[in-house]
Amino acid sequence: MKVFALKRLLDRTSWMHDRGWIGHVIFWLVLLIILIASDFSQVGWPLVLYQKSVDIIFYATIIYVNLLYLIPQFLSHKRFWTYVALLLLAVLVLTPIKIAIQVLLFADAPTFQNYFIRNQSHFFMSMFLVGSSSTIYGILSDWFIHQSEKMELQTQTMQSELKFLRSQINPHFLFNTLNNLYALTLKKSDDAPEIVLKLSQK
Repeated sequence: MKVFALKRLLDRTSWMHDRGWIGHVIFWLVLLIILIASDFSQVGWPLVLYQKSVDIIFYATIIYVNLLYLIPQFLSHKRFWTYVALLLLAVLVLTPIKIAIQVLLFADAPTFQNYFIRNQSHFFMSMFLVGSSSTIYGILSDWFIHQSEKMELQTQTMQSELKFLRSQINPHFLFNTLNNLYALTLKKSDDAPEIVLKLSQK
């Protein structure tokens, strides 16, 4: 089980070592564009860009902390309540930092500063929901990886058994025995049944 847990962790982090990271970058860029487009009418585009970029950075932070550390170290080891407590702690730490940055970005817009300060619970819940959503993704990912490993192990076992069975059959011996048996049946020899019996015992 420890080997499988380690392999799942490596599968999660493999995007750092190959081209998988490109997909992550594209995903976050597309999400950033969607968030900007949905909020473009409220303030000027530079502030929207800064605000949504901060959102993306903190969403990505809670997701990758969850997927790469919290789930493998705690949830995968059935330490559920410790996992929940640490996820809540991570959100509690990240949310005020995120709000403080947003307040600084809107230093010239007191109305928006007040909005961020008044709606701290809303930002906390949004961060927590994002983290929880990544938990569902992590659990499903683990399940699919486990099923893939299980099928791969079964395939390897079947291939090993097939190789073992093939190694037990000597083609040269079988060919000679069948030829001898064929010759004896043509002669209607009484030795034919004995040869068949010996062949069945091989």
